Amino acid sequence: MGDVNEFTLDGIVIDNFFFGIAAVGKDGHESVVVFPNAVFR
Repeated sequence: MGDVNEFTLDGIVIDNFFFGIAAVGKDGHESVVVFPNAVFR
């Protein structure tokens, strides 16, 4: 995806997948994947 602040997954039904977020630094170090712990609409 590159250096972005927002990304839309077109054509994906979010009820069928688990999504987590991780950050990757310029030096290649990656953070722990975090999953949402609350339902938001």
